[in-house]
Amino acid sequence: MKRYKIFLDLIMGALIPVLVLKYGTKPLGEIPAYVIAGLIPAVYVLGDLLFYSRKVNVVTTYIALGAISSAALVFWYVDGWKYAIKDSFGSLLGVTMFGGSLLFRKPLFQFFLLQVAEFEPPEVLVKLRRLFDEPSVYSALAMATVVQMSECLLAGTINFILNLNRVTSQFPSEAFNNEKAGVDAITRILFPILSLGGFVVGYLLVTRRAARLAPNADPNDILSILDNYALAPGGADLNKTGTAPATAEAAP
Repeated sequence: MKRYKIFLDLIMGALIPVLVLKYGTKPLGEIPAYVIAGLIPAVYVLGDLLFYSRKVNVVTTYIALGAISSAALVFWYVDGWKYAIKDSFGSLLGVTMFGGSLLFRKPLFQFFLLQVAEFEPPEVLVKLRRLFDEPSVYSALAMATVVQMSECLLAGTINFILNLNRVTSQFPSEAFNNEKAGVDAITRILFPILSLGGFVVGYLLVTRRAARLAPNADPNDILSILDNYALAPGGADLNKTGTAPATAEAAP
């Protein structure tokens, strides 16, 4: 299932909504086609979280907020610059979440790394959290969060400019839906690539900084870094339970 999920994400998040706008407007009507095309990705994401992932954490909450806001905004019928702002709300939400996490000294990027490692044994997650507490690694997590925030800002700016210049017809109309379909066909392919690029840059920032604490580790592999990372005071490794090994008591 996981092997094919990326294709399912593209079909439900990009292909079907664009097809509904492009070819469903005449038989369904301008507003119904617009609403259906807007709700399909949001319902798919929420269904995925509720019935497939079935986890509640910072990352899934962030994704759910984006989906819920997207679904709600479908029913705000506007055009022109107001529509351009509305359609860019998801990116603005990302800027707010990533930026806000820095203000609270909880860089959001760390939770994405923890999400990636969620299927690892519990002791790996314990080591990872301890690694994140290292000042140098925390600094890299903050920089990675800034990278993700910048990516959201870039995506929002591109989206606003595209919509402002290409979606110029009055809503509701068949022309409006066709113009929106043209922009969506670009952004729903481009933005996941931008997001992936931002994640890769952030990941490398963190692993390269963390590798300095584990000289024998592969700087591109977080698990290799954890295996070589001296966690306990005095340079001793954590044992398999994720806790520091017991220290012998001093003789009386």
